[in-house]
Amino acid sequence: MARKLYELGIDLHTHSTASDGTESPINLVKMAVSSGIGVLALTDHDTVSGVQEALKASANLPITFVPGLEISANSTFGHIHVLGLGLNKIPHKMQTLLENIQNGRRERNPKIIRKLNTLGYKISMSDVTEMACGDIIGRPHIAKALVKNGYFAVQEEAFAKLLKHNAPAYVQRWRPSVKEAVDTILACSAVPIIAHPGLLDVSSNTSLRSIIRNLKDDGIMGLEVHYTMHSASQHKELDEISENFDMIPTGGSDFHGDNNHHAKLGHGTAGLPIGHYYADKLMDYLNIQWKDKTP
Repeated sequence: MARKLYELGIDLHTHSTASDGTESPINLVKMAVSSGIGVLALTDHDTVSGVQEALKASANLPITFVPGLEISANSTFGHIHVLGLGLNKIPHKMQTLLENIQNGRRERNPKIIRKLNTLGYKISMSDVTEMACGDIIGRPHIAKALVKNGYFAVQEEAFAKLLKHNAPAYVQRWRPSVKEAVDTILACSAVPIIAHPGLLDVSSNTSLRSIIRNLKDDGIMGLEVHYTMHSASQHKELDEISENFDMIPTGGSDFHGDNNHHAKLGHGTAGLPIGHYYADKLMDYLNIQWKDKTP
């Protein structure tokens, strides 16, 4: 039976095996359809290698697919994750940026392994490579190798103790500036969105509103409002900011499959389903039409 448009959910922030998720792009699309999701974006970290597979899988299914990615960038406010939604083309500028980011990861990974070995954690680069299904290899795969080798029960524990920022095995890597990330996303005719703004490190000398105002000056067009780890009060504040600053509100789970047990596909703040409102303005801007029927 056909589902009405307003009954369909959305998810504009997901990851596949092309980066650090555990579901292939094809399986991710099929799972979304089974979950009653009407609009899905694939936003793998620093790669678009899974986009074509997901796009092809969605072609004959009752779901609207939005090609995207997630770029980690540097700013005066710390690391900012920028979603690029609606990647209609991948110009040379984006290809170059992604190559530079991936080279930064390749240079960092062996350094992390050496630090871990010095700390007594005997894992090798081949152990880590074994954990990855796509081109992107990073800290989540290192955490996975540490779990497999029996050092930790879960990946979150490995991150907390060893791999997060300022932890003993952490190594900085090259990241573009927010302005560079935003300009490159805009060159793809896509929309730059601040991912999980409620997780930004807001100091006593500033406010979330002022940070977002500065990021808008850099070209950011929207905010991920409905998000797995946002509190109800953060959700409300971000909704108000997006309206006051005339920005595009979006919603996403940050689904990684088994690599993130906090996120459920199609669900955001307080574990609630993400409604079509959080895709409407984006879809209008990108001139994308909903497929509003399910089997």
